[in-house]
Amino acid sequence: MKQGQDASTPPQWVAFASKYRSEKAAPEARQALAWRATLSRQGNFSVGCYCADEGHGHRSILRDLLLEHGASMETGEPDGH
Repeated sequence: MKQGQDASTPPQWVAFASKYRSEKAAPEARQALAWRATLSRQGNFSVGCYCADEGHGHRSILRDLLLEHGASMETGEPDGH
């Protein structure tokens, strides 16, 4: 997380995103992502984060990974999208 928070250039962010995705490709992490994706289709849960910029925070990558695993998702925006 610290590497992502400290990323101040596009190459640094890409390096963090690549490392984060690699970590989430481990069998245990993939199983956890699949479980959460399944859970999302049966009920609601939230993922919180303190990053000020969603586009430059791990939760944007986590959202994409969950979607790649078939998650059902709402953004929580006031208009419901």
